[in-house]
Amino acid sequence: NVFRQGDVGDSMFILAEGLLNVCVRQDEADDPVRVAQISPGGVFGEMSVLTGEKRTATVTAANNSLVGEIGKSCIKELLIQHNEFAETISRFVAGRLLHTQQTLSTPRAEREKILEGASKSMLGKMKLFLGFDE
Repeated sequence: NVFRQGDVGDSMFILAEGLLNVCVRQDEADDPVRVAQISPGGVFGEMSVLTGEKRTATVTAANNSLVGEIGKSCIKELLIQHNEFAETISRFVAGRLLHTQQTLSTPRAEREKILEGASKSMLGKMKLFLGFDE
């Protein structure tokens, strides 16, 4: 785990290599729901470092990954010096929260159906582009 839902955090991260899964557990009795995957170049953990709130998700490595950490003091200095960056990152965080809320409000069966359809569509594109068949 990079961090767990409910942890206190004073840094954010950038994924340099690998793939990470982002999972949220709505209730202790529920299974965690994967709400996103992070690929190289992706940033995460920003909510805690920007607002002081506890981590809202659990982030785990899907494979070997290299993660860089940016501390609160660096972020604070950047935000003080560049107001436009604060506006940009606040919009990014709000968008990510909206996406997570939409994902969690969709029933599991519907999420699976959407994922299955998207997976079949992607497989068709891959077969067409790469010229292979089952």
